[in-house]
Amino acid sequence: MIIFATMKKRFLLPAFCLLLMLNSCKKGCTDENAVNFESKAKKDNLSCKYEATVLFWLNPQSALNLSSNAGNYSSTMSCYLNGILVGSVNIDDVKSAAQPDCNSATPLKTTKQLGKNSSGIFSYKIVTDKGIVIQDEVNVLGNSCNPVEIVF
Repeated sequence: MIIFATMKKRFLLPAFCLLLMLNSCKKGCTDENAVNFESKAKKDNLSCKYEATVLFWLNPQSALNLSSNAGNYSSTMSCYLNGILVGSVNIDDVKSAAQPDCNSATPLKTTKQLGKNSSGIFSYKIVTDKGIVIQDEVNVLGNSCNPVEIVF
């Protein structure tokens, strides 16, 4: 009987420790740049999801160039990101002497889902009320502000 009790203890104690270790190894998204980051996760389960904020702006010279191009006098512009309208604004409303940050109140700012990709490439198109078109691509990083200066 004593031998059986000792063997039982030898088996139960390691089994209990193994269960405790497995439960303490919480799985989740371990990338701090992901929107679903889990600080208590010890093992990554490949569930991380990302988003990126894109902010469009004009420096004063580009705003002047757009608004007085060959006498066209554009006053408004529409911005598209991957073919989807971000917004239409007065050119002067997105003019800035310095690059704005994503916390600033700017009319041409959008957040896009990147899914499980921590970065991506978006195409954008700017169209003024006088038909001027500016097109390009922007590389974005997840969980970050991605300012795009529109140069004309």
